[in-house]
Amino acid sequence: MRFPSVPFSGLKELAEKWGVDPCLVVKWAIDGHIRLWAVVPPIHTTPGRVISGTVEIEPAECLRLFHPNGPDTINLQRVKHTQGGAWEDVTKPAGGFAIGIHDVIILAAETERFERKASDAAPEPPEKPVVIEEKPSTQKWQPGPGRSATHDWEAMHAEVTRIIYEEGVPASLGELTRKIEAWFTTEFRNAPDERTISRKLSPTWWKLQEKAPGQTTRKTR
Repeated sequence: MRFPSVPFSGLKELAEKWGVDPCLVVKWAIDGHIRLWAVVPPIHTTPGRVISGTVEIEPAECLRLFHPNGPDTINLQRVKHTQGGAWEDVTKPAGGFAIGIHDVIILAAETERFERKASDAAPEPPEKPVVIEEKPSTQKWQPGPGRSATHDWEAMHAEVTRIIYEEGVPASLGELTRKIEAWFTTEFRNAPDERTISRKLSPTWWKLQEKAPGQTTRKTR
């Protein structure tokens, strides 16, 4: 059975996936790197219309929500319709509508755009060098008897470690993917497709992205 794709994810959920504090994601949004939304029931706005569903919200208004000692909810008095246009003042409910941490979302298309851009960005150098205690075996890998041919992902991760140790962290996930694709072709004459390699490398890549000095992780409330 094929289900529809999820149209959005919670900001807090994505922050955990990316390994960063949710407050940092809001700061990125304030700086224009990513946009934030909320799902609202029918509300009245200044043009005299009623809107509901997903609406874009102002990141600066949400920042205090994600502070360690921030409020449980805040009232928002301006929104922008998902289809675009100008910011509109909320006239009803009077004083705006309340949202909490779990009400702040990011649309799937925006998440994909942001992650693609982040993957191509050059990372900060790691604070500590990667130390290899044993040199990986150079023996060619072959599938065992009765097994169908597949790709040696363990050997791939050993090659990733060698690249980082000898050459440093590549400038982007895309560059690391291309290096591994070339390595597969040289070693086994059969490389997985680029998308599969990128997906296998992604968890390691995000772990290499160091948190900013002094950054703390917010307690879950």
